[in-house]
Amino acid sequence: MRVRLVNINGMITSNPLLIKSRQTAVEVSRLFLQYDIDSFQVINDDDEPVGFITRNHLLYLIAHELPLHMAVQDLLSIDTKNTQVVYTTQELSKQESQTSPVNDNILTFKSPASKQFVVHSSRMKELVKIATRIARVDSTVLIQGESGVGKELIADVIHVNSNRKKGPLIKINCGAIPENLLESEFFGYEPGAFSGASKNGKIGLFELAAGGILFLDEIGDMPLSLQVKLLRVLQDKEITRVGGIKKLAIDIRILTGTNRNLSEMIINRQFRQDLFYRLNVVPIRVPALRERREDIPVLANYFMEYFNNKYRTSNINKRLDPEVVACFMEHDWPGNVRELENLIERLVVTTAHDRILVDDLPFWLNRSHYNADLDLESISLRCAVEDTERKILENAFSRCKSTYEVARALDVNQSTVVRKAAKYGINRNLPIQEDINLIKQNLFLKQ
Repeated sequence: MRVRLVNINGMITSNPLLIKSRQTAVEVSRLFLQYDIDSFQVINDDDEPVGFITRNHLLYLIAHELPLHMAVQDLLSIDTKNTQVVYTTQELSKQESQTSPVNDNILTFKSPASKQFVVHSSRMKELVKIATRIARVDSTVLIQGESGVGKELIADVIHVNSNRKKGPLIKINCGAIPENLLESEFFGYEPGAFSGASKNGKIGLFELAAGGILFLDEIGDMPLSLQVKLLRVLQDKEITRVGGIKKLAIDIRILTGTNRNLSEMIINRQFRQDLFYRLNVVPIRVPALRERREDIPVLANYFMEYFNNKYRTSNINKRLDPEVVACFMEHDWPGNVRELENLIERLVVTTAHDRILVDDLPFWLNRSHYNADLDLESISLRCAVEDTERKILENAFSRCKSTYEVARALDVNQSTVVRKAAKYGINRNLPIQEDINLIKQNLFLKQ
């Protein structure tokens, strides 16, 4: 198994840094000092993955005065419980120095990723509990939510708490790979299967994920021709390489994610209904940031601490003014947590003083500028119209049960509602049956 085969121009997320199980703890410690990551994937002499080694394993070794020449394979047998533990902290700024949990209001989940999964609101705490519970079984999970809410982090939580945690977690964006390459990347191909194919053939992602989890992000962007084959794989647990005739049994768990309304896509014949029901065994919806505003100050403080440490900005410990946090609380964050993270990074690297004020915010987030200078050059007419249009649509979506109801309420075509909702990233995952019933009703009235 070669992890380098998984990297398709950065479109697939995997840890490219591998270590051999026979290496010693001292050698691994030097690698941790060289690379700013939290874990390495461990492979045996046959290049097969056998687990992940983390910094916590080394801390355990030091605390228990174990020999530094201990092999990695022996360290893996130690259950430090730190890859699955929920850490509680009083303040995110004191997280590194705190030795005991004293507050259950903020939860940070350690994972193989470089960042942490910070949870504060009751909705997200309940969501993580559900993800941890379903991690113990191999049911297919459909993770839905707007872009930037943290669907990949939910996949990480499921992986590190599952019985497949020693296997790989391969993430692939279905919308980032050209359609004509998807099948060969998914299932692999035999030697000489098509023009330009390697004479040695290639292992597909389904085979590379053996014993682990394959996370298919943006499943709504998968072409219909491949949806049929994915449905067959989910049913039979077998694949056939491109150009081959032999069926290969696979042992993997499938997680999928999307920011699109699959119910709408089924009605528009863009997504197969039978595949939807096969993927939607355990649905998880990650709420948008505007639906859990109590998370905003906690996430803002965490990202401030993270980027302060990352860039070490002239030894200045930058902090947010309370008025800035108030502006954050009133903003709707269409880009969700990713938008907040990018804004915090921008503020950390561009402001010259250690206290970030309201005047440092972009004009679209600065309430005083927006209210006082609405008729001046600080905001264009197009931006004002789009902001008003987005708010009207969000209000209509919160009251209506389908896009057809939204269209009737706003006196526009249903296609206009779908187009505008996609433009502004509005996704309420409206139920299938409501739209189907409305279509039948409209057809009956026309007759």
